[in-house]
Amino acid sequence: MTNLEQSRVRGKVMPFADQTLDVHVYREIGAKLTHKSEIVTKHVTAEWLQRRGQGEVVWRLRQKRHAFFFFEQGIKSFTGQVASYCGQHSLQDPTRLAFIAAGTPIDALVDIPGSCTYTAAFIDADWLANLDEELAGFETHRSHIGFDNSALAMAMAQLRNEIEANRPMSRLVIESWTMQMWAHLHRSRPARDTSELLPLSAASVRKVVARMRERLAEDVSIKELAALVRLGPRQFCRRYRAATGKTPARIIEAMRLDQAAMLLSTTRASITDIALDCGYSQPQHLATAFRRRFEATPTQYRSSFE
Repeated sequence: MTNLEQSRVRGKVMPFADQTLDVHVYREIGAKLTHKSEIVTKHVTAEWLQRRGQGEVVWRLRQKRHAFFFFEQGIKSFTGQVASYCGQHSLQDPTRLAFIAAGTPIDALVDIPGSCTYTAAFIDADWLANLDEELAGFETHRSHIGFDNSALAMAMAQLRNEIEANRPMSRLVIESWTMQMWAHLHRSRPARDTSELLPLSAASVRKVVARMRERLAEDVSIKELAALVRLGPRQFCRRYRAATGKTPARIIEAMRLDQAAMLLSTTRASITDIALDCGYSQPQHLATAFRRRFEATPTQYRSSFE
């Protein structure tokens, strides 16, 4: 057995990795772990780690979560395969960042001649996908080893400071920095050529709007609307926005407020009943959205018709 094989480490390093029965999920690093600080939130596991290597060590990874890495010191390069792409990447200034999309297999040799430190954040993919309607229109950023992004590097440094301090509210701060990292990652993409983005057809838009109207009092998911026109959720959101100039969520809100305004002006139904009929779980939610659109509360609006 070679020294490299002897130094290979495959241990219980992450709670979410330990609990899965999926044999295709793994995290295997051939450098001895000498220190780890960690904060675990509902959606994020953030770590600051110190390891010791003796040259090129094995790094194999495949997780169900997206992963950010910031290689602070002591790691020189990455040589190997990311998904189906093979290459060599520097992990020294300024290219010390890495993003690995959930499910991406990594099989590489990492040059760690001595002690090294790095920060890692493992993040629930579903949580990130549902953070904001705007982000739903983006494909997941491709995995990328060894790149430079000053805003993302600063966010990772703040993440590391929060891990080490581990103060009250640190979990909330960790999730906040994670959201910023996700936004910075997508901002770094080249702008899309919207001329190449095919809008949804008028017939498809009508079909989607009809379903929205049918389900106005309920929560209709983007996945359900996308299935109507045989598209994936992300592609559907992009093509719908290209056709209408608005996201599906904005259209649904406009339809609900139009319906609420009509009921307020033509019926004596209670505001609570109108809120429920228009898809708002609480009258306060209707009032907030209604004031933003009409610059009046539902009660004030109704009074103008009396």
